[in-house]
Amino acid sequence: MIQPLPYTASYEAYRQQAASLLPALHRRDSKAIQFAAGYLPRLQPLGDDVFTKHDFTQQDAEEAILNYYHFKSWPELENYTKSV
Repeated sequence: MIQPLPYTASYEAYRQQAASLLPALHRRDSKAIQFAAGYLPRLQPLGDDVFTKHDFTQQDAEEAILNYYHFKSWPELENYTKSV
């Protein structure tokens, strides 16, 4: 589903990954749901069923991408992309 970006990827490339994740979550793509289940810890306590029924938002997709790359915020990720 999500292919790791090279460490020199642009900020926009990360944003594009988040943007492309959301439609896959809305389609209930199994790989996208599995990805979200692994990278949206705030939903994990609600059980596996939540991931098949949750109305995913852009914020969910962005949070999953940030967590995947171990960033706490988009400004932090943006600073990283500017420094490499």
